[in-house]
Amino acid sequence: MSEGIRRISESGDEFLAPLPPGVGIDLWDVSPDLSWIVFGRYVAAVCDSELWEMPVATAQPRRIGLVCASAAAWSPDGSKLAYNDGRALFLANPDGNAATKLMTLPYDRPTDLRWSPDGRRLRFVLAEGPNAHPRLWEVQIDRRSAEPLLPGWGEDTDNQ
Repeated sequence: MSEGIRRISESGDEFLAPLPPGVGIDLWDVSPDLSWIVFGRYVAAVCDSELWEMPVATAQPRRIGLVCASAAAWSPDGSKLAYNDGRALFLANPDGNAATKLMTLPYDRPTDLRWSPDGRRLRFVLAEGPNAHPRLWEVQIDRRSAEPLLPGWGEDTDNQ
């Protein structure tokens, strides 16, 4: 079995792409048509992670702007790339160009960014402060509003 990014489907395990070169790589998403990957590359003392993309066919990584992100994901139809830069949440073309700010999140460093199947919502994990437990949040794209899902979930219930 060769080392790299693999896909498990009904027909079995198949090789999709080599791992991006270097250390500190965090794979965030694969495009819906399986032709691109988007990943973060941690660079100590610079930012969370530099945002990179790589075509599966050539395995030649390309930095997306000067973005420092903690999450990124392509829309279900492949027409948009969502990513964060600090507390700002952006939507861009699939290649990361023509980015527009969707909104400012109430807290920094969302992770595990995912689109709803209909492309109308983004969900992600967000810690509500430095010592808080992470919670699942949702952004309604057309309303440009974010709110936690399952409010009160995980709170200490021992004192009741």
